[in-house]
Amino acid sequence: NKITDLLLLVNAYVQYHVDCTALLADIQQRFQDIADELGLKWPVAEKFEAFARNIKKHSPEYVVSRGEWFTANLMAEYLGLPFVDAADVMVFHHDGSVDMERTAVRLKDVMVRNGSFVLPGFSGTVDGQIKLFDRGGGDITGAILARCINADLYENWTDVSGFLSADPRIVENPRSIKRITFDEMRELSYMGARLQEEAIFGARGQHPQIQIKNTNRPQDEGTIIRESEQQVRAECHKTA
Repeated sequence: NKITDLLLLVNAYVQYHVDCTALLADIQQRFQDIADELGLKWPVAEKFEAFARNIKKHSPEYVVSRGEWFTANLMAEYLGLPFVDAADVMVFHHDGSVDMERTAVRLKDVMVRNGSFVLPGFSGTVDGQIKLFDRGGGDITGAILARCINADLYENWTDVSGFLSADPRIVENPRSIKRITFDEMRELSYMGARLQEEAIFGARGQHPQIQIKNTNRPQDEGTIIRESEQQVRAECHKTA
């Protein structure tokens, strides 16, 4: 089970007054195992025990957000980069939409002070309280980050090597699509392609290029998404 699902289960245990000590211990052990295998020094046990001790005082959204928070802290040490808490930079409006203006100001300030950094996805704040994106929110956070800092390239790492020319459940070994436009992407989503729209289209606008890559097959080229057909043709001509 994914950590997010286990933390949702923790919330259910708390709501129905069921002891979640063993479940929390299992979650803590997952993070501890990662830290131990990678030789990381970040105090997983100390931080997690403080979190678990106050589990009934935390909001359900705060509890669920801790999966990304713990993971990002470990990743920051592993990469040797500063950790930046999403609660300090990702700002929501009361209607649930992201306050892009305030978020961009805070992110650019972080870049000036830190350069590269690791930011947990999936959450932000509204009036100082943790608020979550929908599932897939880590990808959405990445798209918003790329747009706010005017990145040249947003790499979305997932479990597939980009987008395919046919449904692999119907066609054996379909070709991957190397170059595609945003409008063509939306057509694919209408036809049932698995697509976290906010993750892709949230980066559209100031951001010129998105690349979908496979975490398990980093050597694969993946799919590059561009704004216009002319850009796609130019990209194909360069690599021909």
